[in-house]
Amino acid sequence: MGDTSSERKKTAWKTVLAVAVPILIGLVLVWAGAEDYRFPWARQAPPVTTKPTVGSSPPAQPTTRPTVRPTSSPPKTSAPPPTRPKVPPALLSDLPQVDNSDGVNSSIDLRFEGLTVNGDDFANSLTYRCSLYCNGSSPQTWEVSLGKKYRQFTALAAVADTAGGEKTTTKFEVDVDGEAHSYTARVGKPAPIKLDVRGALRLRIRIFAPADLRSPIRAGADSTQGKGSQMPNAGLTTPQLLG
Repeated sequence: MGDTSSERKKTAWKTVLAVAVPILIGLVLVWAGAEDYRFPWARQAPPVTTKPTVGSSPPAQPTTRPTVRPTSSPPKTSAPPPTRPKVPPALLSDLPQVDNSDGVNSSIDLRFEGLTVNGDDFANSLTYRCSLYCNGSSPQTWEVSLGKKYRQFTALAAVADTAGGEKTTTKFEVDVDGEAHSYTARVGKPAPIKLDVRGALRLRIRIFAPADLRSPIRAGADSTQGKGSQMPNAGLTTPQLLG
């Protein structure tokens, strides 16, 4: 009876050990760091590769659109201001005269004709000449309209070679829109004139007698007595406007 009980006990321990040993081995593997045994759900799934089937097109690749950079437009240029066409040179005699500039007879003794200065003949000169007496007073005035078309006025203020009183001077005055310029000349000593007239509307010329003028009665009386007087004999040689 005693042996039988002892055998039963041995058989029971063998059974217990047969069951417990695998369990212990499993626990050891789990806590020893076998991650795949601890968290089987945390395993990474292997990448799935799809092989193209025969006759199917390859998967579409994402396309990258080129970056369009805004181009800077060229700066706007303003149109140049309109320019007036150049006008040809004009003689003073061709320009319109202003009526009665300095009075009724202010230009009665002026005319355009030839003038000899230092042996040179200048045609179309504005002259102030009287023989026995003058019909008007001094100074004589010639005024023209420029119309803001010209840029320069040129002339030569001169006394004729045939004028009496070699050392007597004659005064000239050129007025550009109210701005006066004075010149003096005598026989053999002319004075050049060159004035800026850009934007000017009017040009006024005054020529003065070299001495006091006599009345017609006085001039007739002096003539009968053989007395003479110095008369105007000067002018502007070939005055012109340049465009």
